[in-house]
Amino acid sequence: MAEYELDASLLPHGVRLFVEIMGLDDAVKALSEEQGNLFFIPDKPTPNHEFCKRFSVDIERALSHHAGSTCQTPKLDKI
Repeated sequence: MAEYELDASLLPHGVRLFVEIMGLDDAVKALSEEQGNLFFIPDKPTPNHEFCKRFSVDIERALSHHAGSTCQTPKLDKI
């Protein structure tokens, strides 16, 4: 199997964030299962919050501009 380097700048912005923080394989797996779903983004993330359990506290922090509101996870069909 050939190794390749992913140019994350070519990905849609919403997907790029997940790939940069989670890595390609984990991001594709998580987004495949959750694409299009709405999640509440907490003001103060904890590892026990549903969004953080599924994606990570690091992603929640990156989405802090959505804190206190809902965020729809990106769909992979744009790749």
